[in-house]
Amino acid sequence: MATQTMTTPRLIVGSAEWAATRSQPEAHDFSGYRPLDEEYVPRTFNIDKTNDAYYQGLQQTMMDFGWRLNEDEDGKLCFTHPTYNGMEYPVYTQNLNNGKTVSLPLIDRAEDPKGLGCTVICDYGTGHYRIETNEWKSYWDDRKGRRRARYLTYLGNREKKRQEYIEMAKTDPSIKVWTANTPRCDPETWQHNNLPRSQYEELV
Repeated sequence: MATQTMTTPRLIVGSAEWAATRSQPEAHDFSGYRPLDEEYVPRTFNIDKTNDAYYQGLQQTMMDFGWRLNEDEDGKLCFTHPTYNGMEYPVYTQNLNNGKTVSLPLIDRAEDPKGLGCTVICDYGTGHYRIETNEWKSYWDDRKGRRRARYLTYLGNREKKRQEYIEMAKTDPSIKVWTANTPRCDPETWQHNNLPRSQYEELV
């Protein structure tokens, strides 16, 4: 006896025919909800990731140092400074996001003993560059210098305390001050726990 099978057409997932066979969820009714208070509404903030503030501050520093921007008859710009006897220095121009420009004097640090101008610092590994001031910076003003200063202060306090103990040891035999030549764990010279040698041998 022959059997008869019924085949159903295969539907492509995502097609209109396939979607028609799926149960459609009912739209959620939000009419019963009250509006969210403004203080709880998430906001986005525009964070300025540019260097505009840095270059604007650098330009103000150059102005405070007394640089003068000059333009000749051909429209060429250059910087001069009274400290360097009217020498002309090239101009670096930085375009800001607000459409304005910042002009800075470029001078090699070897030619700027007073630290009045700017120079280009290149990172040859990444190809990035940055304009920095030639202003002299003390080693003791950065993080490494401050750490070193605290360490030297600590050593000075240790030496001061040691000298106090040396003076005290001159009148108090119970105070022992080690030196570089003091044998460690030698009861004869160290007098372990300030005990006489005979008493120390009894304990051992």
